[in-house]
Amino acid sequence: DPSVLRLNRGLMFHCSKLTTGVANNASVDMSITTPATDEPHMIISAASSGDAHLLFYENSTVTAGDVMAVPNHKRPSATVWGGVVLDAPTVSNVGTLLSSQLMPGGQRNQSSGAAGDFGSEWILAASATYLIRVTNKSGAAADISVGCDHYTATVGS
Repeated sequence: DPSVLRLNRGLMFHCSKLTTGVANNASVDMSITTPATDEPHMIISAASSGDAHLLFYENSTVTAGDVMAVPNHKRPSATVWGGVVLDAPTVSNVGTLLSSQLMPGGQRNQSSGAAGDFGSEWILAASATYLIRVTNKSGAAADISVGCDHYTATVGS
């Protein structure tokens, strides 16, 4: 299985965040800037304690934000990913919308929670910035998590 080989070689990475008490119509943003020599293969997922919109953009313009850890799935490995993931970046241009999804999780005190993903792996371009945005549409404050698992792939491979 190729995914097991990538894991054993220390080429699989993870990033995630949990934000509690996100106001109605407010968004949780995470940006991913890929390195020049890597076309990461990425699976994106999100969850919310109520209705939410999951959006994925390419060629976003972001600044600031908190640099997030991107741990290697192979814990003994010293290999680090060469890209940058930012929590809560300042977004001046969302970029081109690649995918959007409704995460139906309920409204106000009738919320049951929702989880969503884009159903398949994305191969990201090298030297590009992507934005994952989850917007609370539940009518009340909600908890939102965003995560992505990816493995490295040299440009052209």
